[in-house]
Amino acid sequence: MKRLILTILILFIFTPICFAFDYQASCHYLDSISGLSTTGDSMGCMSSYKMLDSHRSNLAYYTEGSKSYINNVYLVLNVYYESSKESVHNSLVQSAKILSKKAINYELPQPIIMCLKNGNKGTWKHGKYTIKVTKEIFPSGRGYEIHFIIEQ
Repeated sequence: MKRLILTILILFIFTPICFAFDYQASCHYLDSISGLSTTGDSMGCMSSYKMLDSHRSNLAYYTEGSKSYINNVYLVLNVYYESSKESVHNSLVQSAKILSKKAINYELPQPIIMCLKNGNKGTWKHGKYTIKVTKEIFPSGRGYEIHFIIEQ
């Protein structure tokens, strides 16, 4: 009985860590993309905002968690002008494909790619991971941000 309780306790304590993203590795998933190298602190890593056009549209990469493990990795695209939508959304798609492949060894399927290209919301499961695309209009109404999130 003690052995069973100990086994359950160990599984309960260590399961989140086993399924989490490695801190060091996750901080460097997008180093191959110019402008998305990260700096880290005790809660995760973040890149600088990579400018994508002359209208200030930009892309950034973040991880969230602790030095022990990372729970979420995500991209944030800020779009300020509709005229640049197609090119900046394509930058998001390309970065999301790399992130998905490196983080969870998953080729993004067409429905997720289309959500990213069109700025639509969606949620999908892939094994133990949840993939989300969210969109929020800026309070000023002059643009929006799209998040591509992979979470535990």
